[in-house]
Amino acid sequence: MRIGNRLLWGMMLLALPLASCGGGGGGGGGGGASAPTTTSMTAGTAIAGATVTAGGNKYYQLTYATAGVYTITVSAMTADVDPLTYSDATFTTPLGVCTFNTGVTNDTCQVPVTANQTVYVKVSDWSGAGATFTVTPGNVDGTVALTALLANVNIAAMQGSFYKITAAATAVHTVETTSAVGSYTLAVYSDQNYQTPLGVCTYSTGTSRGCTFYLTVGQNAYVLIKSASFMTITMSTVAPQSWGPAHLSVAGTLYSGIGTALIAPTVAKITLPKAVKYVMTAGLNASKVTLFSDAALTTSIGTCSRNGRYICEVTAATVNQVVYALLEDTSGSGTAIAQSLYNSYALTEGTAFADNIPAATGPNYYTVTYATAGTKTFTVSGMTQDVDPMAYDNAMTNIPTCTGNAGVTADTCTVRASAGQRFYFKITDRSGGMGPSFNVTP
Repeated sequence: MRIGNRLLWGMMLLALPLASCGGGGGGGGGGGASAPTTTSMTAGTAIAGATVTAGGNKYYQLTYATAGVYTITVSAMTADVDPLTYSDATFTTPLGVCTFNTGVTNDTCQVPVTANQTVYVKVSDWSGAGATFTVTPGNVDGTVALTALLANVNIAAMQGSFYKITAAATAVHTVETTSAVGSYTLAVYSDQNYQTPLGVCTYSTGTSRGCTFYLTVGQNAYVLIKSASFMTITMSTVAPQSWGPAHLSVAGTLYSGIGTALIAPTVAKITLPKAVKYVMTAGLNASKVTLFSDAALTTSIGTCSRNGRYICEVTAATVNQVVYALLEDTSGSGTAIAQSLYNSYALTEGTAFADNIPAATGPNYYTVTYATAGTKTFTVSGMTQDVDPMAYDNAMTNIPTCTGNAGVTADTCTVRASAGQRFYFKITDRSGGMGPSFNVTP
């Protein structure tokens, strides 16, 4: 049965995306190969007593009239054979998820198709002696409409569970799996062949996964949970979630607990009220931040890099420009977390900046990167109502050097900076939400 080769082939397939099926034998297909002769099949009708020569391949094709995920089964074999499924007549582009059991145990391929798509099936001899078998193309769509949390989901060894999510409204969506036992992958696609990835998914060393993606009303997303193990995978839950397209709407504020605690990446919509430069800093060291100009997260904007925490810089071209921040947990823990983000105005040393805290909002955040080393003073003056500053270092640790004068008396913070060091300053409204104006001078 060439067990050693089978195990090596199997481990290679586990590392490949959906487009590579399990199983396989010698020969057939290949770059530039001509199309082999095939036997036509009809969905729902078995072909019994089929034969394959020693070390050879048998080829089939059938067309599914209706889109869906269909199971093709190879059974009643007299020796070890395995199937593979393809989307092309030259058998070069794998399609679906296939098992590759040893001996005479049944094998299956789960094949996602669009309407009127032709599927090509290769059955290969692994015994070296040839075999007879029965091949049965299923005619029942195995796609599950994912509209609410599913509990106690089991996935057979080397198989997948296929789901479809249809957006009831234009929104950011997530899908999460929790408390799974065994090795598996979670992915989201935009097409019915499960070929084109959609959104962003977490990588986790734990037992939970999550994906975040954007859908317009009526748009479909296709979700695949695929076993990467020779054992049945057990899920405690498979949970979809739909958010409104906006999470944040005011700039200059510390946002804590964006969305709910999630395993999937978090998306924050931020309106930038002034045409100035902003600095956005992850509230957690494990958070990766990426900025986009569109809700579908296709066009990146600004620059982001890790300096202890992820820090992004972006300059608003217009008043009330909207940006979208994608926050990903890079810890690999597989544990839900509440993401947070500091969005601050970027100030220039020695240059005054006129600002205000809108009524019943705030606090406002600011960041200054000092080019030279020395003792630096951050001043808040000209306030119309009482406000107070606080200072923080790049790790967001409080530096207790700020005054807290009552009324409209100016306040200062003093920090000792090394060349190129970044500091954050928070200004809090003490007027009771009256909307104070003020000037800040770093």
